[in-house]
Amino acid sequence: MASSIGKLNAMGVKSVHIHCYKNNVVSSCMIIANGGKLISEFTDNEMVIQRYLVNDT
Repeated sequence: MASSIGKLNAMGVKSVHIHCYKNNVVSSCMIIANGGKLISEFTDNEMVIQRYLVNDT
């Protein structure tokens, strides 16, 4: 994930939006470990989806 975010930043993408299901703790921990900040949650078909934002620093 860090490599992909780095490549996107090198291409000029300053903010990366990453989504995962709330019950997918491994994915949410990986996103947070790579600088993700939880910006919102919404429900779709009774599943809670989390939206994270990773900014180029």
